[in-house]
This record gives sequence, structure tokens and C-alpha cells, in this order.
Amino acid sequence: MMTKRERYLVAAIASAAAMIVSGCDRPEGQAEKFGQKLDNPMASATQQIDRATAEAAASGAMVAEKAAGAVDDVTVTAKVKAALIAEPGLGAMPIDVDTRNGVVTLLGNVDSAENGARAVEVARATSGVRGVVDKLVVKPS
Repeated sequence: MMTKRERYLVAAIASAAAMIVSGCDRPEGQAEKFGQKLDNPMASATQQIDRATAEAAASGAMVAEKAAGAVDDVTVTAKVKAALIAEPGLGAMPIDVDTRNGVVTLLGNVDSAENGARAVEVARATSGVRGVVDKLVVKPS
């Protein structure tokens, strides 16, 4: 009498033999065609995954570059504000500083054209500034 394990082993061998025999009556090359049908979508999927990975990496690099630019703009703004506050005669003036891509925009009121020009000069002399847009308004006190 056969043990349970032996019966499973015989059943597995019989199943494997049946599968092998059933493939024998197929025309030659059909297995290759089936394999190619499986390989083509797999290659296409692999290419799509590779393309998506490359796009994600490029997108990540762009985000990092934009973030670095934003940090640089914040740093430039802080430097310009500090320089304006330290400049005699300008420290008490309500001058707003906005920076985009290194271009500083000065907004607000100054008490004279000379102080307005001086504020623009101070901003231009600050490291990291690529340009200055003067939107200061002269309002004598």
C-alpha cells in the first residue's frame, strides 16, 4: 500500500508527463510564437518603466533646481534688506524687497529721489543680485 506522500508524488509525475505529451502534437515553432507574444509586451512594459523612471528623475532634478533657486532668492532678499537697514538714512524707510530669479524689486516710499537712488545702488551692490527693478515712490515727509 502507498503512503500519502507517494500518492502525491505519483500524481505530480503523471501530471507533468501529461503536460509534456500534450505539447508534442503542436506544430513546431508554436511555443516560440507564444514565447514571443509574451516577450514583446514584457519588453514594452520594461521600456515604459525605464522611460517613466527617467522622467521621474528629471522631474526630481527640476524640483531640486527650483527649490535651490527659491532658497537663493530668499537669501538675496535677506541680504538686500539687511544692507538697506544698515545704510544711514534708509533704515527707517518702509521699503519692501521682493526677489525672483535674482532680480530684486524695491517697493515702497522714500522721502527723496536721492534716497531712492541710494536704495537702488545698495541693492545692486549686494551679492547675488542680477538686476534691480525700482518701484519706489518719492513722498517727501
